[in-house]
Order: sequence, then structure tokens, then C-alpha cells
Amino acid sequence: MQPYILKKSPPLCGEIPVQRSKNASLPALAAALLTKDPVTLLNVPDLTDIDNMLALISSLGVTVSRELSSVTLCADTISAASFSPEHADRLRASVLLIGPLLARCGEARLLLPGGCAIGSRPLDQHIKGFCALGVRFSVADDALIARCDNLRGTHIRLDSPSVGATENLLLISVMAQGETVLDNAAREPEITDLISLLNRMGARILGAGTTHLTIQGVPALHGASHTPISDRIAAGTYAMMTLATGGDVFLRGANPSHLSSVLHILSQIGAKIIPDTDGLRIRGAKLHPVSLFTAPYPGFPTDLQPPLVALLSTVPGESFVTERIFEDRFRYLPELRKMGANIFVEGGTAAVSGVPALRGASVEATDLRAGAALLLTGLCAEGETRLSGVPHLLRGYTNLERNLTGVGAPIVLPDP
Repeated sequence: MQPYILKKSPPLCGEIPVQRSKNASLPALAAALLTKDPVTLLNVPDLTDIDNMLALISSLGVTVSRELSSVTLCADTISAASFSPEHADRLRASVLLIGPLLARCGEARLLLPGGCAIGSRPLDQHIKGFCALGVRFSVADDALIARCDNLRGTHIRLDSPSVGATENLLLISVMAQGETVLDNAAREPEITDLISLLNRMGARILGAGTTHLTIQGVPALHGASHTPISDRIAAGTYAMMTLATGGDVFLRGANPSHLSSVLHILSQIGAKIIPDTDGLRIRGAKLHPVSLFTAPYPGFPTDLQPPLVALLSTVPGESFVTERIFEDRFRYLPELRKMGANIFVEGGTAAVSGVPALRGASVEATDLRAGAALLLTGLCAEGETRLSGVPHLLRGYTNLERNLTGVGAPIVLPDP
């Protein structure tokens, strides 16, 4: 895909519609495999990650129907042995199919999942929990092979509150015999949203929004209709772009209750934030340095660390950002330095010394959130920025170019 050509933006002003959550939609699509009945998801974001997940699900024999932004899945017949390796290899969320396939078919065969290159994201907690439920694992030809004859509820304590492991263990334990207790579970809004869908399908899950989940297994689930929550990461990204340009933007559909830690930090930086029943308004002001660390929800999300560091790179003074989730999340910093950013990393902490101005350069996005950081930087840099790696951005942001140009961002595609 052609790169974006970016120039210094005037203050972004107007309204941006915030899409539905990618990170809520992907586990919801996996949940549809748990029943023979149709499951309909409304307002599903138009993203390449969603396309890859649907292609992978379709390769399992599931009927997939799309009408505008709605997706209906019917897994009345399903084959665990048939999957599309090329989609599984580039989609981290493919691992979420293991739980539903084991619950429905007693077997799952998936390539070890791909996705963003931001550090090690091992499956040890998934496997540990599955084994406790009665699953047996082996690895052959770069594929993870899981089999089970009888899933039985048990007590599982996660070593850390892994989002993926929590989702996967929810997806399998809803059909295990007896009661499963999941301690030290992640409590992100996307997990609460998955629990809402599963309970609507007939599951019996208590404790949503806490670290202690209790699941009473049921013999079968039924169909349902569900609308995923809004995307808090997209909302946070647009908020930071607004601040970087000194703008004034209403983020329609953003849920302030899902963004408490983000809004707290942005308020410390100097943002003017006005919550509304239909979203929130963010206004730029004089910005200040800040210190923070990423943490599981309700802490500051690691997915918003790159655009935040990009924003802080022009804020006068010295800011400190510590990454505690992914060890390679700072891989994008050499690209920021090409544009004049003054950032030094030691021991997982980035010391960001704000510079008076950044300069345009040719830079490349190596993952989704790094792309968001570089796009933000290009909008506040002097001169022209050529941003390649745009497909990474399309994995997570719907109508990105249209949304930003609609509020004044000068983004163009080069002539063919």
C-alpha cells in the first residue's frame, strides 16, 4: 500500500466517530463458535484483523454472512482440523479459537500465532489453564495441537492478569462440567464485554469487572445478538492527536468510564476534557511533562504508550514513561529520533526531553501502535513526513484517513 504523506497540521477541530472495539470484536467472533445457532455482531469495525479472523473462522466450516457492518456466524458444522495457516500466522487473536474448538470438537490445531512484533507474548498461561481443565498438548510442524475428552471445572489462578488467557479460559470453561474459578483474571472492559455476550448466549459467569470469575458450566449455548463496546484505544489515540495539534475535537461514542487512567494522565499533561453522554470533548492547552508506567487495566494501557511518547516528545521539560507489559514496545523510537525526538531508554523507562520542533522524515511503522505514534508525530512536525507501513494502521483504526482529514489533518496519498 502507498505511504501517507503528512504535513504539519493545523489544530484538529470538529468531530470524530469512535469505532467499536477491535479487541472486543475478536473474542466475540471466537465465542460464536461455541453454539450451532447464529450469532450476530452489530457495528463490527472494518479492519484487516477482523477480515483475517473471519477468513480463519470460515476455513473451519463456519458460515459467515456480512451485511454492512453486521456479521452473522453460524457454526452448525465445524471442523477443527481445517484451518487457514496464512491467516493464523499473521493474527495473534487466532489463539482465541483454541478454547471454542476444544469445547465443540475436543481438538484444536492452530499455528503458533503471529501478530505485532512488540515482544514475547507466551501462551504458557493459556496452556496451564487448559491443562487444569483436562486438555493435553503437543507441538508438531509449528502447530499447537490440543485434545481433550472431558472438560472438568477447576480452580485456576493466573500468574499475571493476562487478557488473552482470561478470554481463552472463559471461552472454554463455559462448557466444562461443574464450576471453574478463575483468580487473578484480567478485568479490561473488553473482557466484561465478552462475559456479557457469553451470558446472553446462556453461559453462567459471575464477577465481571473483577479479578475473581466464577463460571458454572452449561451443556450448550444458544445464539444471540451483540454490539461490542467502543474502542478505548482508538479514542485515546485521537485524543492525543488532538492535543499534539492544539485542537478541539468531540470523540463521539467514546466511553469515558473505560478511559479513566488515560484521561487522568491527559489532564495532568494539560488537556481540557469535557465528558458527555454521547462521548467526550478534548481540547488542547499548554502542555506539561508527566511521569507514568503502563499496567493492566485499570492502569494506563500499553497500547497507548507509543502515541503518548510521541505526544510528549514536543512537550517542554522531561517526561518519564515506563513500559511494564511488553519488553520490545519501544522498538519504534529510532523512527521518532529520525524526526528529531530526544528520547533515551534505560531499564524499561523512556526519558523524553521535549524539543521545540520535530522535522519531517521518511519513517516506517513496524506495528499497529507504532504506526499511530508516527502518524501523530508527522502531524506536528515541520516539513513533510513520508509514513510507510500503513497496513499496520489498518489493522486497528477504521476510516483513519477520512476521520483525520475530516477534522483538518493534511494527509495525502502520493500520486501513483
